[in-house]
Amino acid sequence: MLPRLAVATVTAALCLLVAGPASAAPFSIGEGKVPSVAVDDSDTAYVAWIGNEIPSSLNFCRIPRGATACDQRTTIPTQGDSLTRPFVLVEGDVVRVFSYRYGFTGPRFDGVLMFTSGDRGATFDAGVLVGDVPIYDAVAGPGATVSLVTSAVTQGELFQNVPTTGGSVVGQRALLSTDHPYLGTVALTDAATPLVVFDDGASNAQWRLYDGSGDINDAANWTPAQDIGYADYPHLAGGPSGVLLLATDTSRQLHVRRYLGATGFGAARPIPGAQNGESAQDYMTQDPGGRLHVLLPQITADGSRLFYATSDNGTSWTSKRFAFEPLAQQVRAAVGVDHSGLAVWQAASSPARIEAMELSASPELGRTVSTRVVRGTVLVGLRSATIRGGRAAGGGTFRTRIEYHRLRGEETIPVGSFLNTKRGTVELVSATGRASRTQSGQFSSGLFQVLQSRKRSAKGLTELRLKGGSFGKCRARGGRASAAQLSRRTVRRLRGNAKGRFRTRGRGSAATVRGTVWTTTDRCDGTLTAVKRGRVAVRDFRRKRTVIVRAGKSYLARVR
Repeated sequence: MLPRLAVATVTAALCLLVAGPASAAPFSIGEGKVPSVAVDDSDTAYVAWIGNEIPSSLNFCRIPRGATACDQRTTIPTQGDSLTRPFVLVEGDVVRVFSYRYGFTGPRFDGVLMFTSGDRGATFDAGVLVGDVPIYDAVAGPGATVSLVTSAVTQGELFQNVPTTGGSVVGQRALLSTDHPYLGTVALTDAATPLVVFDDGASNAQWRLYDGSGDINDAANWTPAQDIGYADYPHLAGGPSGVLLLATDTSRQLHVRRYLGATGFGAARPIPGAQNGESAQDYMTQDPGGRLHVLLPQITADGSRLFYATSDNGTSWTSKRFAFEPLAQQVRAAVGVDHSGLAVWQAASSPARIEAMELSASPELGRTVSTRVVRGTVLVGLRSATIRGGRAAGGGTFRTRIEYHRLRGEETIPVGSFLNTKRGTVELVSATGRASRTQSGQFSSGLFQVLQSRKRSAKGLTELRLKGGSFGKCRARGGRASAAQLSRRTVRRLRGNAKGRFRTRGRGSAATVRGTVWTTTDRCDGTLTAVKRGRVAVRDFRRKRTVIVRAGKSYLARVR
């Protein structure tokens, strides 16, 4: 029978995720401006932007999750010039890029061109004309269409719904307002109904809704304009959590309002920490899981920051700030069902360039933890199910294997994952079960599995279970082992420096760590717990007793 396992629990002060600037590193993908981004079901990101040249180019980049460079980078052949943001739509292997261009040499002067790729962006067609309004904001739908809205167009606020499967609606558009022509934003309230919000020159917002009675590109089939109030730089985001409106108030505080239907929008609810930012550059999106993601560039006394907040209900928020230079402008983001994705922006540099950064989700109690490479090489292992003996329905059996990939930057991983830190150091952040509070630690020198209970009574206790190594080499050649023959040879170990409730599980003891720096080592003769700072309560399973180990001391729980 195998010896019982050893457990070590670290208890120290909890830290809030917003305690200081996060250290995710942006990376550049090319020169240009006004980027747009979408993600597919595997969280691969697809980015399009216009170049700095005159006339401007149309550029495309595909970025796999966790990567810091494009694995597919191309300039899409096009005509004319553009000053407006493209729009990217991804459906399986099909990628579509919409771009408003002007200065054509044919019978038309301008139009919205749709470029289609059937191989995930490796190649694009020559483009087809589908519409003719300058794109300021866009959303996929209803159905096989894309809804476009404008800002600062001479005629007023325009809406145009363009097809994605052939045909053109050139000349067909809904003029939603002549006196509120600025900062149009659009979202779907359901699968068939677009909602548009737009401002006048004093940032007084109005909204209109398609009533479903006829041609969507005819303003007569939209509800009358209704006032919202002051809402500077509005952004709509629709999804499973409903439709919410992000905007800035007169005190430069970011807030959200929920769309309530015929009565309009509810009360403005402020986002804590989201004030005095560059509101002209902010953005909000909603992921397929219904989580809201808000980005706000800020200029502080300590330099540029990118404020990032998430919420599952538009009321309670978790936030952090990223520190980097230069300032992010024209920010956009796309996020997958696991609440992780990619932010892109135009850096305030000369020449302007496009930068990107992975957005990792806040950890969820008992479900996910956040990880970041501190130094060296860290591998993440995820369970992958396989079938042996034919199809499962035909009597085959499921087996699982661990598939490893290199951790690059930040990544949110499921509880139950494995981390190989033999050649690096990882920072691990887990939820505590207390509002938005988290706990964190840095771990190195070992292979371990991350476990955490979903029960709030466990108070976020996060277990790091040592894995790997072979205890077979601990036996004597004759097949019999004795206490004298068991050596001090190290089989596996894990070093930790943490704040919060963490537990390391070895082979021969259980320990509650009250300090913050310790090492758990599985040897042939037992589990050694060594404390560098603080003190540790070691529970010896074989002896059924607890021993307090202070800084500079160690305790060996023998397995025999």
